[in-house]
Amino acid sequence: MAQTQNATYRPDIDGLRAIAVLSVVAFHASNRLVPGGFVGVDIFFVISGYLISSIIFSGIRNDTFNLAEFYGRRIRRIFPALIVILISAWVIGWVFYLPEDYKLLGKHVAGGAGFISNLVFWQEAGYFDLAADQKPLLHLWSLGIEEQFYIAWPIAVLVMWKRTTDFFWFIFALVLGSFVLNIWWVDSKSGIAFYLPFSRFWELLLGSCLAYVSIKKEILIAPKIRGAFAFLKSEVEIRDACSVTGLALLVGALFLFNNSQPYPGWRASIPVVGSMLLIWAGENAWVNRKILSRRSMVYIGLISYPLYLWHWPLLSFSRNISQGEIGHRVLTGLALGAAFLLSVVTYVYIEKPIRNPGSGRKKAVTGILIALMILIGFVGLLTYRENGFSIRFPEAARRLLSLEYDPDRAYSLRLGKCMLGGQEREEFSSECVEMAELRLGQPLVVLWGDSHAAQYYRSMMEWHTKREFSLAQFTSSSCPPILDFTKANRPFCRELND
Repeated sequence: MAQTQNATYRPDIDGLRAIAVLSVVAFHASNRLVPGGFVGVDIFFVISGYLISSIIFSGIRNDTFNLAEFYGRRIRRIFPALIVILISAWVIGWVFYLPEDYKLLGKHVAGGAGFISNLVFWQEAGYFDLAADQKPLLHLWSLGIEEQFYIAWPIAVLVMWKRTTDFFWFIFALVLGSFVLNIWWVDSKSGIAFYLPFSRFWELLLGSCLAYVSIKKEILIAPKIRGAFAFLKSEVEIRDACSVTGLALLVGALFLFNNSQPYPGWRASIPVVGSMLLIWAGENAWVNRKILSRRSMVYIGLISYPLYLWHWPLLSFSRNISQGEIGHRVLTGLALGAAFLLSVVTYVYIEKPIRNPGSGRKKAVTGILIALMILIGFVGLLTYRENGFSIRFPEAARRLLSLEYDPDRAYSLRLGKCMLGGQEREEFSSECVEMAELRLGQPLVVLWGDSHAAQYYRSMMEWHTKREFSLAQFTSSSCPPILDFTKANRPFCRELND
């Protein structure tokens, strides 16, 4: 899009996309390879904010911006590959998934079609939520945030462009507000901080700040950068230093962060600032010229969108369907090989032809894509409503599949009372000790630990009256029965254990 809207195409930004997507792919393949690979999404956010805002600001400055055309280009850019992924996931689920899993997949297909995946997964986040491997469309949460930004941001720009004396500070105020929410929520409401757009938009908006500086030719950040690199003499040396510093920040985040640490929070600022420095440095800076602009990096950047879409469903489905029958490394290698191959096919035969269909066919193609996405969303909702289409199975199998656990007996761990989260400051309820049962000389048995201990509460309740002992339960999620135990994402384990 930058290539078509602006005269200059920057291959180094495609190279930066390559770093982003390869980081995410490596992290999903094995989080031991690149423990902080999830920051690739933050890199994508900065790039998207920069490129999209460059298009909007250039169009408004030249009085050529058209909101309908902007959305049409976004639809032709985003929808084709996503439609292929959603249909493929639905078909694979039809063949291999049991009704309960297929019902959930239908909900995720609908969320992906409506670009609200981040909101869907946020609502599902909880103690009994499925593991990530069992959600083949989980990665669409980031696409939901980007699309929500694409919808809201051009309208905000059109409304405020001429109503504020300095538009840069309007953007910066939004950045500050979003970043504060991110810091505020990351410890106490980690799901909200991770999935909701309000605590993520600051990453895209910092890319917008960079775009505004570039479009308006106002060197607002250059004095600060020159101050930091005062020992350098020329503009070329400053930009080279920025590119090296930016790459160092990205590498540090990729290998020093891990998924047990609270995120995004302040940590997300490291890859965000690194990405901004690399973009600001320009395509002629040393890292951008020597590494990011290499032909192999640029090509991976060009296929980064379909590669991001394909890799996780293939990894998820293959792991779920194989059930360990194929070695993990072999399975992962096959899935990633297929992801790269399908990404190239998707880019060459689907993305490129549809993105630029010819001036006379743009409206028709856009309309067809919208209709297809609405249809896919409807099919996803229908799959959810019909409980995963159990009609796919024989009658005898349907009778077995219709059996459900009694949640009061199977899952009642006394959440929030005697089974606490360990993420927030909580107190055990007085109900956690069966005081009414205590008699002189009767032993008191205490369940202490995490969910592995809590799961025995119900069965022991049925047993303790026969054996004449009283029962207490003091359990908290991911807090093992170890004194002085500490864990970053369970900050109150030590207090609860004490």
